[in-house]
Amino acid sequence: MLKSYFTLSVSTIMFGCIFVASNPLFVTRNLYFILILLLVVSFSCTRERNNSNEVDGSTIALQRCSGCHAFVPPGKLPKSSWKEDVLPHMGSMLGVYDQGKRPESLFERGEAGQRVKNANIFPEEQQISMEEWQSIVNYYLNNAPDSINNSHKESPIHIGLPHFESKTYKLPSAMPLTSFVKILPETSQIAFGTTHGRWHSFNILSADLKQVQSYKLAVLPIEYYKITDDLYSLTTIGKGLFPTDAADGGMKHMTSTNPESVSYENGFVLNGLQRPVYSIHHDLNSDELADIIVCEFGSFTGKLAWYENKGSSYNAHTLIAKPGASRVVVEDMDTDGRPDILALMAQANEGIYFLRNTENGFDPARQLLTFSPLSGSTYFDYIDFNGDGIKDIIYTCGDNADKTPFLKEDHGIYIFLGQGDLQFKQYFFYPLNGAYKALAKDYDLDGDLDIAAISYFPDYEQAPEEGFVYLQNQGNMKFEASSFSDVEIGRWISMDADDYDHDGDIDIVLGSNIGITPTGDHSGINNRWLKEGISLVILENKIKKGR
Repeated sequence: MLKSYFTLSVSTIMFGCIFVASNPLFVTRNLYFILILLLVVSFSCTRERNNSNEVDGSTIALQRCSGCHAFVPPGKLPKSSWKEDVLPHMGSMLGVYDQGKRPESLFERGEAGQRVKNANIFPEEQQISMEEWQSIVNYYLNNAPDSINNSHKESPIHIGLPHFESKTYKLPSAMPLTSFVKILPETSQIAFGTTHGRWHSFNILSADLKQVQSYKLAVLPIEYYKITDDLYSLTTIGKGLFPTDAADGGMKHMTSTNPESVSYENGFVLNGLQRPVYSIHHDLNSDELADIIVCEFGSFTGKLAWYENKGSSYNAHTLIAKPGASRVVVEDMDTDGRPDILALMAQANEGIYFLRNTENGFDPARQLLTFSPLSGSTYFDYIDFNGDGIKDIIYTCGDNADKTPFLKEDHGIYIFLGQGDLQFKQYFFYPLNGAYKALAKDYDLDGDLDIAAISYFPDYEQAPEEGFVYLQNQGNMKFEASSFSDVEIGRWISMDADDYDHDGDIDIVLGSNIGITPTGDHSGINNRWLKEGISLVILENKIKKGR
């Protein structure tokens, strides 16, 4: 098209030149008209050349970006975000630097930064020609909108939970920085981690929310769960919550002989982990020893790995050598008698991956679902949501702490119904800005699954009630959304659900972490968080009591 247009334009200009040369009187009388004609032709040619560059830019962008993650069209982010944050970061990963030399500011200090250098995340040598790179930049900047408004709700969130009552717990510390919460249903206790300045603590609360035990730690606890009747696992993420490539994480085993006493085993069971965010014990090789699967999220580097229990030590086996491992489910999904793994990867090529366990070890990961790198994947579970005997996937995305802190239309809660043979099809989406976790359980005891969800990045300007949403199942994938009246009392980063008070229904506990200033808020909510200092909220289910 361009070639034929250009040929036509050149022919037109040549004909005009011959005509003008042989008709000087025409030029004198129609000079203004001729100038306008030449400007129009010149503009048309320039526009066609620009369109050609954009086509080339889109093709190159598609080729380059799709090799690492799902392609992101220009319209998904405002022009300023592409220009100031995303494209410079993309350029750095292709070896394109402003001064032509890789800056040291890209790397953390010490071993963490050296690990990223060794992985060649930001190459010293340029991996793309400047012509190709400029065509990508032009494509995005010429096609991105000046602004984006993704703040919308299909239906309102009603204030007032139908059968829950809330009560709060406040630490002596003025700044709530909860890292995890866990209901211990056997003892009606709640375990949680928190930060106190430069040190951290692991805490256990009794049923009446009086502190029972508190352990001071040099590293931040991120997860605690029961392995056997008297053995528990405590995972530590490192020196803080924020992304890092430092290998400061680890796992301790803790013994408990009675509800009032928990003690450490000597030393770490695992150490040198890269920012672990989730772990699970399971015998993967049928030797009757519990192995450990760890999601080492990392930052630019990291991995999903399993640690083979050798009796007195553990041998590491990498399953996926990429950052972003967030959560796994272990189950015999192909019914061959061996436990397989479903994993959520939330960096690079975001998605749900299947790892088949064979007699020769795990097959290479197969991607079952692919998500945009703007999704900010946060959580998933593998459950039979609709009761048809086939497992489904419930998934949340909404991590908005990286380079694109804008409300995004794709953030929310998804349900992918299983079609058999590990095939899944999306059947439900509930838009929830900043969705962080969703737990599907029968909270109202009517025989179907409801959903409790938290958001760490809600729309504080227009819908702060998004911080916690209870979706009560009305049947046929229809839900009624509600929240509790004082939902803005904390910024909910963690959640657990179990029968906390042993009355036969499912209760919910929320943990608040105010370490990130809320974007878009003008109400002074951060000052309220500091003033009131609420660390936990327990939503006690009263449906068994008829309230």
